[in-house]
Amino acid sequence: MIPHKKNKAQIGFFSSFEDLLKGDEMNVLLSAAAFDFKKVMNKWKQFFLRLFQNLFLQIQNSLFSSTQFDILVFKA
Repeated sequence: MIPHKKNKAQIGFFSSFEDLLKGDEMNVLLSAAAFDFKKVMNKWKQFFLRLFQNLFLQIQNSLFSSTQFDILVFKA
C-alpha cells in the first residue's frame, strides 16, 4: 500500500499489527538472551565455586599442616 493513500482505519490497523510483530520479535530475542545469560551465569557459578573451594583447601592445608603446630602439641 502507498502510505499517503491509506485511510485512518487502515493506518491504525497496520501500525498496531506492526507494533505487535515488533513486540513479538523483541520478546523472542529477550527470552533467548535471558536463557543464554542464565546458562553462562551457571557455568561461571560452577567455575568460581570450584576456584574458591580449591583456594580454601590450599589455605587450610598450608595453615594447618603438622609441621607448623608441633609447638602447640602438649606431650606428657
